[in-house]
Amino acid sequence: MRERSIYIGIVVMLLVAFAIGGWRSRHANLGGSGDGVVNLTLLTTEDKASWVRAEVYRFNYENNKKYHVKTVYADARSGMQAILNGGQKPALWSPDNPMWIAQASNVWHGRRGTSLVDLQDPSSYRVFLRTPVVFLTTKDKASFLRAHLGGSNPWRSIADMGSGRLHAPWGGVHFAHADPLVSNAGMLTLGMMLNEYGRENNDSGDMVKTAGRPEFGAYLSGMERGFQYDPSCAAGSFALVEDYLKNPNGRDFITAYESTALGAAEKDPNLAVVYPNPTLEAQQSMCVLNAPWVTSAQREGAQAFMAYVRRDQALRDGLKYNMRPDTPGDELSLAPKLRAHAAQGFQVNYSAEDVPPYEALNLGAAQWRRHVRTASR
Repeated sequence: MRERSIYIGIVVMLLVAFAIGGWRSRHANLGGSGDGVVNLTLLTTEDKASWVRAEVYRFNYENNKKYHVKTVYADARSGMQAILNGGQKPALWSPDNPMWIAQASNVWHGRRGTSLVDLQDPSSYRVFLRTPVVFLTTKDKASFLRAHLGGSNPWRSIADMGSGRLHAPWGGVHFAHADPLVSNAGMLTLGMMLNEYGRENNDSGDMVKTAGRPEFGAYLSGMERGFQYDPSCAAGSFALVEDYLKNPNGRDFITAYESTALGAAEKDPNLAVVYPNPTLEAQQSMCVLNAPWVTSAQREGAQAFMAYVRRDQALRDGLKYNMRPDTPGDELSLAPKLRAHAAQGFQVNYSAEDVPPYEALNLGAAQWRRHVRTASR
């Protein structure tokens, strides 16, 4: 009888926990109600959805009689296009890199003659979390790959593997990265290819011109011989990592954010990473839009949320999801966790270079579509 009572008690507690969790999830996105509550829409990306949901829930709870933030998810490129064509009308926008905000601002100003974002106002535009792009692989392959992918010319090595000039101990090399036409991580991967190509060919003075050259398209075709495109590539970086974890032997490596790779490595000690040198960073940014649909009350609320996610507590929450605070300190550092997984290749320090201009990346993505994605499907 006692065992039955204990069993019933456990079931009841689980049901209550599920109910509370479900309520929190629904509550985070229900519109605020009551006199004077200002509703705000935050357009953001799936890659940081867990962190965003936690901060939005707390902010809404603490400001339940004043502000209420609702989240909408879209990749950076789609989000930018939706804002520019009026398909989305958020007060706050948080893509995975400042280049999307800068490009949207340029296009908006060209069309309307007004400023979409005040890039000089820290209360309206900030970078708050960072994570570099890494190669995610397995420990048994990492020793070979680190020697070739950990330097300044990883993509030349990948091209040599695809052509047979460089032989891996296990045979042919197959890899993947997210589609740059739909994913910020994929666009940063393409940016690394473009930067390396410019350095190799002494052609980095005008990256826009470089990205449009037929020679760059031919370079992509040769370098991506081992690229395997499938629905996970089209779904974005997080989906690609999830697919890789289900079948690590299906590909020899993929590109991923360090934050996602570290989370996977914590669960699977057989995983390892290699840092390109230099790499590129996802710089999680947020801005308040100066769009005609944003009221003065919404602007004040949006700036309040911006200040909220700059709190030390919010940045500590970012550490839980393996992202590096933009302004690290002794108590705001991912270093202890990175050191704990040093045997899997994680590094406290790394070298990062500038992301190529958006116009160059856009041209490069068009070349990639013609020369790589079409051929690999």
